[in-house]
Amino acid sequence: MKKVVIVGGGFCGLRVARILESRFAVTLIDTKPYFEYTPSVLKLMTGDPKRYRKDFSAILKKTTFLQGEAQFRNNSIVVGKEKIPYDYAVLATGFVPFMPLGKDISDATSGESIMQARDRLHAAKTVLIIGGGYVGVELAAEIATSFPAKKVTLIHNHPLLLERNAEKVSLYAQTFLSKRGVDMILSTKIARMDGKRVIAKRGQSYSGDLIFSCIGTRPQTKNIDGKILNERKEVCIRQTLQIEGLDSVFAGGDIAAISEERTAQNAERHGKAIAENIIRKEEGKALTGYCPSRRPMVISLGNDRGILAMKNFVMTGFFPGLLKRLVEKKVMREYGA
Repeated sequence: MKKVVIVGGGFCGLRVARILESRFAVTLIDTKPYFEYTPSVLKLMTGDPKRYRKDFSAILKKTTFLQGEAQFRNNSIVVGKEKIPYDYAVLATGFVPFMPLGKDISDATSGESIMQARDRLHAAKTVLIIGGGYVGVELAAEIATSFPAKKVTLIHNHPLLLERNAEKVSLYAQTFLSKRGVDMILSTKIARMDGKRVIAKRGQSYSGDLIFSCIGTRPQTKNIDGKILNERKEVCIRQTLQIEGLDSVFAGGDIAAISEERTAQNAERHGKAIAENIIRKEEGKALTGYCPSRRPMVISLGNDRGILAMKNFVMTGFFPGLLKRLVEKKVMREYGA
C-alpha cells in the first residue's frame, strides 16, 4: 500500500486520515495523543476535558499514530532523528497564539492553555482580556456568565467588537456583555507590559488578577521549510491544495495560504478536498480545485446564547447557542466521544 504521512491531527489532518486509512498505509504525527474540539475549548474553564478530547487511537482504526514534533525540510519528514518515508504527505500543523506582549500573559486558544489558567481564574477577582475578536468575545461571555461575581474588562483596538462582521453582530455582542457587567474599553491598542500591568499606546494603564491575550493566531510553521512559505509564514499552495512545486505534498487548515476565515469547518473541508485529490492522483485522474467560500459563523455567548452570521444574515439569541452545542455533539459523537 502507498504511504500517506499526515503532520497534525486537528480538523484537517484527522479528516484526511479517516478518509484514507482504509485505502492507504496512513501515519498520523502529532505532539499530543488526542484530538481536541477547539471550538469549545473555552468550556474547559468549568467543564470536563474528556468531553472535548478523544484519543486518536480510539478514532482511527487502521492509522499508525506517532507522537512527536515533526520537521519538514528538503521534502523530508523527520521526527527526532527518524526520517519518515512517504508517497504522499499532508501538512496540517494548525496555529499558535500571537503573543506580542510576552509569555507572562495567558492565552485561550488551546485546552492546555485553558487548563493552565483555570485555577488562577477561580482565584481571580478581576480578569483583563485583550482583544475583541471571536476568542476574546467568547471568553468574556464565558467568564461573565459562569463567574458573575468577577469583574471582567475587555480591551479592543477597534470601535466595535467583532468588526469583520455585520454591525448587528457587533452591537448584539456588546449589549450582551454590557448587561452582564463586562467593562469594554474600545479603540485602545495595548503597546506593552509593565510588570503585571498593560500599557496602552496612549499611555493608559490597566491591570487584572488574570490577563488573557486574545489578539490573534499565527500559522504553526516554524518546523516547515521556509522555501515554501510566504511573507505571512503560510504555506504556498495551488488551488488543488498541493504545495507549490511539490506534487505529492499537500497542505490545509490554518497554515495554508487560503483567503478565508480560519475555522474548524473550513479545515475539515480542506481535509476532505486533500483526501479526494490524493485518491484522484493515485487513480490517474485530474485533481479538483478547492473553492474558498464564506461559511456561517456561530459565536457562542455563555452557555445558552449565541450569534449566527452568514454574510448579511444575522440571527441572535438562544437558537445559535443551541446550534453550536448540537454541532459539537455531532462531531464528538462521530469521533466516538
